[in-house]
Amino acid sequence: MKKIFLLAILLFSFFYSLALRSDEEGLSVIKTKEGFLFIFNDKNESFKIEFQGKKFWEVEPEELVFMMDGVLIQFTLVPLEIFLKPEVNLDTLSQHFEFEARHIASTYNFDREKIEIEKFRLLNGRYAFVWKVKPENSVSESSPEKVILHLFATTNTNKHIFMVTTPLTKKSKAETIKQKIIKAFNTLECQFSFFNIQNLQDSIRKKNKSIKNQK
Repeated sequence: MKKIFLLAILLFSFFYSLALRSDEEGLSVIKTKEGFLFIFNDKNESFKIEFQGKKFWEVEPEELVFMMDGVLIQFTLVPLEIFLKPEVNLDTLSQHFEFEARHIASTYNFDREKIEIEKFRLLNGRYAFVWKVKPENSVSESSPEKVILHLFATTNTNKHIFMVTTPLTKKSKAETIKQKIIKAFNTLECQFSFFNIQNLQDSIRKKNKSIKNQK
């Protein structure tokens, strides 16, 4: 599995080594009507984000690698202080992209100029970047299961870059996966205190019950 995510596990990326758990600090996953709510509670900055999907598996939870509906995804939280330089005339997302792109290019002998960015405006007013990287020899690969692209999606919070990475095969519906990630980014919330897991569970339970009663 680590070979699949070779490009995703970047040199300076900051990983929360957390198992799935339901207490206050750490990573929790709550089933919702439409998918799964991921809550990352940490003393510096906490996050919650919802991905739509029906089936969910832990793959390598200590590296925040999961599978939803047959699509492998990895979450990465990169602290701004690792790469952000106030004197550089680029916004936060652009600085992070250049930081990661230089690392990919130097480590994997990849042409930096081949990495193209798509920019999306999110509902909260922030922006998201999406870009793709082709692994070496992916063009000549004939197996439908072989990874031919790595898709990266990023958005910024108060203290971090929140990044989602997924490997794409010839069987992958790349546009559908990209739109699902952007839709999830529109649900991303961050705060400097812990999210109350019990309150979130109760709220989701009440919402689901209300929807059921309306039918």
